[in-house]
Amino acid sequence: MGVLLAVKKFWWKKAPQFFSLVELMRSITKGHQLPLYGMFLLAMLVPSGGFGQIGQSWQERAEAGSPFAQNNLGIMYAQGEGVPENDVEAIKWFRLAAEQGHTGAQYSLGVMYAAGNGVSQSYIIAYAWWNIAAMSGHKNASRNLLVIERRLEPSEIEKAQALSLELSKTIQQKPEEE
Repeated sequence: MGVLLAVKKFWWKKAPQFFSLVELMRSITKGHQLPLYGMFLLAMLVPSGGFGQIGQSWQERAEAGSPFAQNNLGIMYAQGEGVPENDVEAIKWFRLAAEQGHTGAQYSLGVMYAAGNGVSQSYIIAYAWWNIAAMSGHKNASRNLLVIERRLEPSEIEKAQALSLELSKTIQQKPEEE
């Protein structure tokens, strides 16, 4: 699988059209940037696109509790790379990583909720996860908050902020890098 093909298949193509993620997708498909988790995705796949020895290593690490491996498996399932595409399974792995403080997984959960991939669509829950990721410095989450705020009523924003606070109390500190 070539790098350009993998970049073009990057999973944000599922994002709702009104989000600034469309601009991100355009820059990715033009080859201008490859997010770090995109590089992980490329590194864990064998050339045939199968779930090979490297992918099995991520699976084992994810099951052992590594938030980085859990996030990577979430990406694999969301994109259908090396495993059958399964948004419900992607949500499972993103949530496990997000609850351990992985900001990329928190951001990804926001995208999945905004798009309704693997879960019932909810801009309130998307806002809550993006807010948590933004508080940890995730720039795309901060940008998406600005966009989604225009789509929500003030009472919905209050509800999303309350949910964000509730969720943040259960999240562990940001994980150490592996």
